[in-house]
Amino acid sequence: MRRGRSRRLPASSAGLYSRSMLIMFTGMVHRSNSAPSLYRVPGCSARGWSVASASALSAAALDAAANANTSVWGVRQYADEFANDRSEFLVISETSPSMEILRGDASAGSPPHWLGQACVSSVCGESSLLNIAVHPKARRRGYGALLVLSALAAAHRTQQESFFLEVRSRNVAAVALYAACALEQVGRRPRYYQSPRDDALLWSFRFTDQDALAVLAEIIERNPHRDLINAYAELRHGACLTQESGSVGMDVICDQLVGEMRL
Repeated sequence: MRRGRSRRLPASSAGLYSRSMLIMFTGMVHRSNSAPSLYRVPGCSARGWSVASASALSAAALDAAANANTSVWGVRQYADEFANDRSEFLVISETSPSMEILRGDASAGSPPHWLGQACVSSVCGESSLLNIAVHPKARRRGYGALLVLSALAAAHRTQQESFFLEVRSRNVAAVALYAACALEQVGRRPRYYQSPRDDALLWSFRFTDQDALAVLAEIIERNPHRDLINAYAELRHGACLTQESGSVGMDVICDQLVGEMRL
């Protein structure tokens, strides 16, 4: 891994409120109709997610569109992760769905159309990227890097020690993305995937590696969506941000609109 200039990842919420983005919370969504939005949807067992929930249907539809030639997660798998307290989803949505839909209320309306999503699970100091997908029509906009870098920055801010993922060896685009996001290939599992058969490549990032952290910070600094990446890391860290109704902490926030994309 190449060395980068010594630069710390953001440690405070200073500078989050730029003109190009908005930090909003449940019941406070005010946005234009043109720019896609970035949301955080944490898993929550108390919500009673079902296979009929709008979020599970949206996630499965995006997965099927993004992975037309390989086996994919089904609606049941997504519903299970939405009901897992250790999982969370980072979602890029083409429209501004109601918070009832984001929370999984099957009667709240039609499933929103998602352009990108990442599912991350964190257990015992280790974060794992379980699933990531970007809709074919939304590719080459930097959404994949936005999702991966946001997950990495959040894992660092929540004091995780490592970050892992697996990817098909023939998925050249994904392999290039992970390398560009400062991850390192650390292993290979022969014939791990079926339909079609393929090897699994294991990638990781160690937050104890200061040189690697410097490289990651430089990559985030150069990313056109760096404000959103830093904002997501702060929301995951539990920083209290102020809105009209007062100070709201992460322990009482279930769903957040992190901000709008700059197209």
